[in-house]
Amino acid sequence: MQSRNEEPETSYRLAAEVPAGYTPESAGPTEASGSMEGRLLRMLLTAFGNPRVQIILWNGEAVCTSAEPPVANMRIADRATLVRLCADPDLQFGEGYSAGTIEVEGDLELLIEELYHGGAVSSVSNAISLARRIGQRLHRRPTNTLTGSRHNIHHHYDLGNEFYSLWLGETMAYTCAYFPTPKVSLDEAQYAKMDHVCRKLRLRPGQSVVEAGCGWGSLALHMARRYGVHVRAFNISREQIAFARERAKA
Repeated sequence: MQSRNEEPETSYRLAAEVPAGYTPESAGPTEASGSMEGRLLRMLLTAFGNPRVQIILWNGEAVCTSAEPPVANMRIADRATLVRLCADPDLQFGEGYSAGTIEVEGDLELLIEELYHGGAVSSVSNAISLARRIGQRLHRRPTNTLTGSRHNIHHHYDLGNEFYSLWLGETMAYTCAYFPTPKVSLDEAQYAKMDHVCRKLRLRPGQSVVEAGCGWGSLALHMARRYGVHVRAFNISREQIAFARERAKA
């Protein structure tokens, strides 16, 4: 999210265009000779309505079920990435793309359009449901036990505060903002959101508030400094709570 007129340093990991002479027969091993992962992908692509996308696995195997030339190639670096993608297609495509374990050669926007919007809504929904069922069998994700939740939080948020500060602004607020007018900045919208929450809670000086999952502490600090309440905030992310404590000392 950009709060100022700044261009991101990089936008798409763009490599080469799809070869003009592509034909489905040149995409790689046939279904009979392909790997188990390749056969799985063919089943999923068929469920997605045969999008014009070619997926290239870590072993060089190329999979495409469309009779038309692909709009882009999607390279998957390893089996673990494929498993995660099957377990949660909505989230893990972006996660893998950001991590570099999924690369796109060609037009990224057209690839996303083909995979997620090209077919009928019911077909895409059924395909995602199928992918998740397969992914859950291949890999059990950490459950929300006390230990599992701590692992999930660490994996998601303890990536370095510098990374999040690049796009969250000075508030370091991770939840959606409130834009009273289209012209306000991201930081102004986040403070407007916090004030909106505090007014709904009818906070009064001297009251005590417990915040479970305080993130980087923006709301807790806002409540204490602007509304005079006593706040006890909790978080199981090591980096977030350390950051919040430093902000509280300032």
